[in-house]
Amino acid sequence: MMSLNDWVKKYIPHGDGKKVLQRAGYTEGVLQGWRHGVKPNTTTVIFVSKTISLLYGHDYKTVVMEGIQAAARLTHE
Repeated sequence: MMSLNDWVKKYIPHGDGKKVLQRAGYTEGVLQGWRHGVKPNTTTVIFVSKTISLLYGHDYKTVVMEGIQAAARLTHE
């Protein structure tokens, strides 16, 4: 099972984090918070996953499920 940082690295190309978050309606600080261990809520993961699938062509269902599982993992570490 991957961590949230691994999920971000897998689906958001290096340097595109700001573009993805702005397109999803969030600020760049959200991604920095995730990197420092702040747990994202499910709605944020869903919106960011939808943006990733639209921008980069990844399967939405896979991206959102892995993102939710990675976010849930933060509570168990």
